[in-house]
Amino acid sequence: MRASLLLAESTRDGPGARSQSGRVRGAPRISLADSRESLSTLLTLNEHEVFEAADGEAGLELAFRLRADAALVDIGLPRMDGYEFARRVRAQGASLWLVALTGYGHPEDRQHALEAGFEEHLVKPISVDELERIVKEGILARKRPATS
Repeated sequence: MRASLLLAESTRDGPGARSQSGRVRGAPRISLADSRESLSTLLTLNEHEVFEAADGEAGLELAFRLRADAALVDIGLPRMDGYEFARRVRAQGASLWLVALTGYGHPEDRQHALEAGFEEHLVKPISVDELERIVKEGILARKRPATS
């Protein structure tokens, strides 16, 4: 499964976006906000389209403009933390699959992330296999027709 990803994290390069691969028609789009360099490389190698942003505000703008399928968001982003990112996505009614990436692993940290609107809470360092599984499951869950 191919997906588009957005990476948002503070770096010396400042805010911005770049595509690591060419857009494939119909490919799922994922927004990722975290360690841009390493995660971008890993996810690109897994054939996802990756977009990056340097902070939460830029990441939020890109997620909506690109109509991302999912967002992998660092909780400790500058200008808008991951919790606020999730709250704003949910306030807009977006069905974006949200995964929190964080160094905070206490049960109350997970609860806070879920309450903000994240579906998943991953504690760093993350397993590449676990991240790939969660991305695929989240995208598939979003694409399934609703059942009544």
